[in-house]
Amino acid sequence: MMRSVLILSLPLVLFCTGCSNLYLAHYQGKQFKPTNEATRVMTAPDASTADLIGVSTFSTDETVDNAQAIAAAERVGANMVQWDRSFQGKSTQLELRPMFGPYTSGTEWAQGGSLIGAEIPVEESWHRYHARFYRLK
Repeated sequence: MMRSVLILSLPLVLFCTGCSNLYLAHYQGKQFKPTNEATRVMTAPDASTADLIGVSTFSTDETVDNAQAIAAAERVGANMVQWDRSFQGKSTQLELRPMFGPYTSGTEWAQGGSLIGAEIPVEESWHRYHARFYRLK
């Protein structure tokens, strides 16, 4: 019984890990009461108006957008977030994909073919994201 529960819950766990906010997953710093409105700033605010409360740095092959940075800022209680990304390089891996291909038994072709695995090269672009979270004084 326990084994079947674990097997059935695996797709749910995998689905939820794909939708997590990477800025929050890698956040280091103080947390305050969540804010309602955070904005992205292109330069660090003056130290007399805002305090740096935390940072988040990670590398990923996923596309991470501005909305995720703002959502993370609101969640940790920041009023502003400054973030950037830098290209880290590309990686190519062979991925095994199922496809139908001809099947022969000696010199005879089977009808309909058969399912075979083909190694397809998949190229991924990696970026490093770095965010700084600020709270108004």
